[in-house]
Amino acid sequence: MKPGSKSKASKYFATFYVDAGVNQYFIKPIEYDGKQNGFFSFDISFRDKLIKDVGADLRFSYMSESPAPVIDSITFVNESGRIVIINIEKIFFEKKGDNFHFRGLSNIASEQFTSIFNEEGLKVLVYHEGKIEEFDSDSDSRDAFNYIKSELLSILKLQKYVD
Repeated sequence: MKPGSKSKASKYFATFYVDAGVNQYFIKPIEYDGKQNGFFSFDISFRDKLIKDVGADLRFSYMSESPAPVIDSITFVNESGRIVIINIEKIFFEKKGDNFHFRGLSNIASEQFTSIFNEEGLKVLVYHEGKIEEFDSDSDSRDAFNYIKSELLSILKLQKYVD
């Protein structure tokens, strides 16, 4: 691919050369609209050779009309089960117009990473202060999941970076 050319990969993820035999990947934000007017998106970055040992960084944004200065956990739900993220670090919490924006970060294990992208139809549950906000995938997020699974996850599996 020529520098500056467009591909589907550039729509869903970016690859950066780090060192001999090491690439860093950035999965661009995947967005969800909530059932109660909220918004959730997440992105992931990792280095291919290191993902088994150090995992991947999952960053997310949660926007809602009601303040959520602390997120207790996030659960990704698909047909195979649940991936629960509990060690959440707050990057920032701010008010944007009529909404509140929580930006968070968590490290996920390589097994959690592959489980997130192994199936389409991923639902996200955000738990905060005894409340649950539910986010369902739509056709755009399903397209992203399918492309990442077929193009990126398959390459990582062939190279034995993930199982």
